[in-house]
Amino acid sequence: MNLKLVRPTIEYADQVMQYKEAMIRNGDSLDGCAGLEDVKNFSQWIEFESRLKKKYGREYVPSEVFLAVRIDDEKVVGIID
Repeated sequence: MNLKLVRPTIEYADQVMQYKEAMIRNGDSLDGCAGLEDVKNFSQWIEFESRLKKKYGREYVPSEVFLAVRIDDEKVVGIID
């Protein structure tokens, strides 16, 4: 499987939320998903920098967020924070 890392954009909004649902349904952890477990929709999630700063205050450590996308079909298969 060939993957590419891309920054989250509205183009992937539905897939990101489907990813969240699948992870929850499978009982998997959403660690490393930029607080995806705390939001109800993509527009809330994409504001992860300001949301996580508010949540963690001085303990917040900035990071980059990428989607792991399968090249063959452009499917989101992971989130890397």
